[in-house]
Amino acid sequence: MWGRIYTMNNSKIAAPLTVTNSFQVNIISWCITYGLVATVIVVGNALIIGVFLQKQLPRQCRGYLIINLAIADLLVGTLALPMYIYIVYAFNYLPTNKNIEIFYHVYTVTDVFSGLASVFTLACIALERIYAVCSPIEFRYKATRQVYINVIIVVWIISGTAAVAYILSTPTVINVLPVKTFTFYLTGLSVLSVLVICSAYLAIALRFHFWKKYHMEMNASKQEMRLATVLFIITVVFVLTWSPFHIMNILVNFGDSFLYNIPVDIVYFTKLLHYGNSLANPAIYTLKIPEFRFAIRRMFCKNWVRETRV
Repeated sequence: MWGRIYTMNNSKIAAPLTVTNSFQVNIISWCITYGLVATVIVVGNALIIGVFLQKQLPRQCRGYLIINLAIADLLVGTLALPMYIYIVYAFNYLPTNKNIEIFYHVYTVTDVFSGLASVFTLACIALERIYAVCSPIEFRYKATRQVYINVIIVVWIISGTAAVAYILSTPTVINVLPVKTFTFYLTGLSVLSVLVICSAYLAIALRFHFWKKYHMEMNASKQEMRLATVLFIITVVFVLTWSPFHIMNILVNFGDSFLYNIPVDIVYFTKLLHYGNSLANPAIYTLKIPEFRFAIRRMFCKNWVRETRV
């Protein structure tokens, strides 16, 4: 769908001046919806970053991955999604020209770069959690600050290689690599990320299940069940928001005939789910953690915090 779906939108509406009022309302409604989602993404993830910058939380290594996730999602809300709103408007109302085509390629690079950085960070968090659960003692000694920094650098480098692959394999940009290079590369990275996340959380859930079965400690069981619930929500939200877009992306890129049979509203809805994952991440990874809830309250309600301590 990256690199293909916007051609479909433009081909369905060859003359922007002939669009009906109902169609105009539909497009405007989608743009407004995307704008609201972008606003919530920016506010939510900026709040996370603000908590860390003001040092409202104790310094814990696992916070590095959460802040990196917030930065990636913030890029989605500030750059990728607003650019997509203009793409939706331009391909439906403006005549196609070179400037729009260039803007579209810039958008695709931005969307791929920021979106994959978010997904890869989610995968790293999943791997970190299973490492911490299965080998807690070893995890405490080996999960150093430098290790997290190296992991974050690798996340952004791999995301950058996907963006470069798009540039080098797009005929209208720099046609150095075969046209399908980006498609195969993106598909492989996406499928691998989903498998890593789902497998890691499934392994954690099984670990908790057998631990509860053979170690009947009530306090530990409550903590395990609470964490298992959070991990289940994380996995379900990720699969629900990313899978429709990537399934459609695979079908579009490997089957040309499928491209022209997709209703435009279905495309817009899958993109809404796709971007919605960046909206859901702040709620899941911060508001579900008690320390974050207290830190946010302390940022905006300092007087309330003082009263609670009296």
